[in-house]
Amino acid sequence: MMVLEKKRLCILTLSVSLLVMGSSVFAGTSWSSEESKSLPGWNGSAYSSTQTKADIGQAGLQMNATEGYEIDVRTEGTSGNSNGVNGSWVRDVKGGNTYNLSAPQSKGDNLRLHFSSNLTTTKSTNIVYKWRSN
Repeated sequence: MMVLEKKRLCILTLSVSLLVMGSSVFAGTSWSSEESKSLPGWNGSAYSSTQTKADIGQAGLQMNATEGYEIDVRTEGTSGNSNGVNGSWVRDVKGGNTYNLSAPQSKGDNLRLHFSSNLTTTKSTNIVYKWRSN
């Protein structure tokens, strides 16, 4: 009976570990689950989940909704050699479109998307999207 309890504890610990690791960072060749963020007005910022760059190349963004507002977006490196390395801003991003984003970060490093509202946007905007780091 003691051996069975140890096996259950081991399986439970392993399962929880995989869930925790799997929810925080994943390789960027697959599209993320749909994400929704509130983007504050007046040049406010919001950030996506983090992904690990699996290879060199551009990132992808499927912008599903921006409540009719145009926003700006770029990639930002958050770890390793790419910490602080940012892609170029893509301006006038709107819902219903797919975009290729510059992603100069290194393979194996983590990155995220940085969303920014326009200076003249006075309200918070709900943005809905999927993305992949490459």
